[in-house]
Amino acid sequence: MENIINTNKSIIDDGQLNVFKVMTLTLKEIRDKVDNQQSLDRQLLNDFGKALSISVKVFDGTRIDDLLWNINTELKKR
Repeated sequence: MENIINTNKSIIDDGQLNVFKVMTLTLKEIRDKVDNQQSLDRQLLNDFGKALSISVKVFDGTRIDDLLWNINTELKKR
């Protein structure tokens, strides 16, 4: 994931980069942050919601680069 982000950084803005960072968090890590009452950036949570809805919408067994392209395209529409 990190390599994909690094190679495409020039075409990905900060908001989209947050989506990819959030996607790499496990649900356990998110739950631990909440349980420990660590503040989660509201924008990061919003991006996480987008990542979930978009990834569910476009994930149909496509290759990961196609999936990331579709996510990037969907984010640009919003």
